[in-house]
Amino acid sequence: MNKIQIKLKIAERQYPLTIEAIDEEQVRTIAKVLNEKFTYYKKQYSSADAQDAITMAAIDAVAILCKNSGGITANVEEQIKHLEQILA
Repeated sequence: MNKIQIKLKIAERQYPLTIEAIDEEQVRTIAKVLNEKFTYYKKQYSSADAQDAITMAAIDAVAILCKNSGGITANVEEQIKHLEQILA
């Protein structure tokens, strides 16, 4: 497979990622959605710090995904663990 390196800005931080080239559009769309939700929660809860806002954004995004797909799959759980490692 063809791997590429990209940089994503999520919740005011840069993250270098190595992904499959075919997944680039999807990964960038996910980052965009997370950033939009992050901004929303940051504004809604002005006392929340960045980690609280991105956590609420991630929960919101996963809840929507589960609702649309009928539940959490093993792959989604892996992605959640990966995001938690990045944000730690």
